[in-house]
Amino acid sequence: MQNNDQRRFMNTRVLILIVLLLTVIILIFSNFGQNHSTVVYDCRLSEISPDYPIEVKEECRRLRLEMWLKEQEDARRKTII
Repeated sequence: MQNNDQRRFMNTRVLILIVLLLTVIILIFSNFGQNHSTVVYDCRLSEISPDYPIEVKEECRRLRLEMWLKEQEDARRKTII
């Protein structure tokens, strides 16, 4: 009986050790504690939403201007051809 009890005790210790090692390995490779969140803003709402930061509104305006200028350039090319 004592031999079986010792074996169970040893198996339990080995199992706990394996679980702890796997936990540590998972935490190391998962970049635990780092914040990788990304906030995405919809530029269609940037002018009317008071919750958007000013930097986001300015960037949306710049992007809209670039898109408008590209559309104007494409329309000009179509009329030339």
